[in-house]
Amino acid sequence: MKIILYILILSTVACTEKNKTSEVIGIEVPGQGDGRDRKPEQKPEGERPACSDICFNDYRALKGNDSEYNFLNFMNFGHRGVGKCRGHAIVGQKLSELASFSGTHQCNKDYPSADCQRIITQGIRRVMEFKTHKFRGFKNLYDFSSNRFVKEKLKSYIRGISHRYKATQAKLRDTSFDTTNEAIFYELKMRVKERQQPYIGIKGDTVGNHAVIAYDLGYKGVGEVLCIRDSNIILNEGEHCQNYIFKDGYKIKYSRVNKPIANLFVFMLMSDEDKRVSRYIDSRYSRCVTKAQVAGLCK
Repeated sequence: MKIILYILILSTVACTEKNKTSEVIGIEVPGQGDGRDRKPEQKPEGERPACSDICFNDYRALKGNDSEYNFLNFMNFGHRGVGKCRGHAIVGQKLSELASFSGTHQCNKDYPSADCQRIITQGIRRVMEFKTHKFRGFKNLYDFSSNRFVKEKLKSYIRGISHRYKATQAKLRDTSFDTTNEAIFYELKMRVKERQQPYIGIKGDTVGNHAVIAYDLGYKGVGEVLCIRDSNIILNEGEHCQNYIFKDGYKIKYSRVNKPIANLFVFMLMSDEDKRVSRYIDSRYSRCVTKAQVAGLCK
């Protein structure tokens, strides 16, 4: 099957139903271990390998979905009559990929001091600019976005992302399927296995124009499925693949908590997603190299 690459001007109008951080105490090798920093042995300069030998500059650099609370703790909302599911998904994806959380800190208050507001604001700005940042005093993204001050800051960035954008279809590695949607489904599965958390545009018979994130793979009675993060559904008990997209023959369907299964007739993976992933990789690779050099592990 030939899949035609075309330019789309996309609109998810409804989104409804129908130092820099200084914590260089070691090196976090992306894609390995449990993601926590470890203290490596420093080597003499002449014995140090090239940084490219110990830091990955491909999908292995991605953090991946490292927590069952790796999502924003507030729902999609409207702004000037338009749902902000696209902005919600992108801001959440950036934080999921580039932010880390640890420890206790005085800034973890609903009404932080002026100094804490500055620290939090600078950290959020860094992440929105595709830079890594560690937020101290918060357990995970769910906890971080529960903070009133943080929530309002994040909502301001969400409101600033337009629901209209221009992109082409993303690169699909296997186009031998009978339909484009099937090829996209299998491409998404490959990407999730590569630690990506892809942004997907959807529309169906009981789902309006909407944007969701595939964060993991799961197994249901229908076989292997894409576990979905949906800004219209907040899972206070954590994510355990409660919402999922699956293939039924040549059709793509979406199962949501306490809602009827939707038949998706719009199922899109676009080139702007490729660009974001490339920037996530560049940022995490740069962080790894910087920490490795400071720790004396590479040259």
